[in-house]
Amino acid sequence: MMIKTSLMVCVMMMGISVSAQRKGYLPQGENQERYKEISGRYGSNDGICLFEDGTFMLYGYATAVFGHYGFEKDYLLFYTDKQDLFEIYAHQDPSLGAGTKMAFVGFEDGNTYVKFDKDSVQQVFNDDANCFSSPFVYEKNTFPRSISLYAAENSQDDSLASWNYQNDKGFNNFVLVHNKARREYEDFSGALYKNEDNQLVIQLSNYGGEDGYKKQESDQEWNDIMMMKNEYLTSFKSRDFMLVNKHYGTFERDLSTYRLDKFTNQYMRQDDPDNDAYYEDNVYQDDRILSQFLKQNLMDRVMKGREELVFSDSTIFFSSCTEIEKSYRYKGKVLKKVDDEEMKEVVAPLIMTLPVEQTNTGNEKNSKKIHK
Repeated sequence: MMIKTSLMVCVMMMGISVSAQRKGYLPQGENQERYKEISGRYGSNDGICLFEDGTFMLYGYATAVFGHYGFEKDYLLFYTDKQDLFEIYAHQDPSLGAGTKMAFVGFEDGNTYVKFDKDSVQQVFNDDANCFSSPFVYEKNTFPRSISLYAAENSQDDSLASWNYQNDKGFNNFVLVHNKARREYEDFSGALYKNEDNQLVIQLSNYGGEDGYKKQESDQEWNDIMMMKNEYLTSFKSRDFMLVNKHYGTFERDLSTYRLDKFTNQYMRQDDPDNDAYYEDNVYQDDRILSQFLKQNLMDRVMKGREELVFSDSTIFFSSCTEIEKSYRYKGKVLKKVDDEEMKEVVAPLIMTLPVEQTNTGNEKNSKKIHK
């Protein structure tokens, strides 16, 4: 109810702008007919795609957010597919023996903590961390029976939201993922209108500027867009595993082209023998040997007061541009020697950017290319 109320506030605010400048347009008939009439791509290098089944894809540079939408009086309400705040993927690696390795993904920007078994709670990164050099891989001499992940939902809050994982199967290689809440996953609203050239245009509450996005009458990329949607539905939305190489590069691959080596528990592809030199310099793109990391179930979120927890004085990773010599560097591959100035230029992993915000009116000038 709160979500819908907040969306209606956006609708009311946007309605003043729309009604004062142009006449709104709303398709008639049953919902199926209405969805079909307005389906298509609105925008160019950034914008939104509306599909006949009532789903949508908001896209921009390196961004593709899916969800569903519906009609509300003279407006449209959009609900994005939300990500879990934390995800854990696990694999059994015989070569590690009794030891454990785990890669932390997306923890750089956020007040997050981790606890193994009965150890103290550790902050994953130091405050004001910068000068990142991924991947971030943590190693232990034993494998944990339980992993607890914590996040501060509010900087003013004295409580932490906690999720717990029980390692009943004794996995020893993990990818821990933190999907920090991002603005592109917020729900939003929209309205349709016809411009002076009788073209259908959609104006969104958060993106697209004052003039919104024009519908493309002839879209040569629509088949590619539908492929992206189908891949999302079949692979990403219901994904219960990820394919990872030994340097924690991740891939989407058809495993029928690989064979499983039962001794190492890895998938081998042996049809690319001539690219050893390339992969030597591009280890994160090396997809010849992959491990299947299975998505694990996390216990439901509970709140923990900080006074209930015992915190460690150290963090899992330390990174600071002013203390390069103490900062974490991945040891899984011999990296080329870099000086301090070059190290300062290393940035955090790519954060997806958004379509043009509504406050921007220069859509074309500020737009970015979509990455498929």
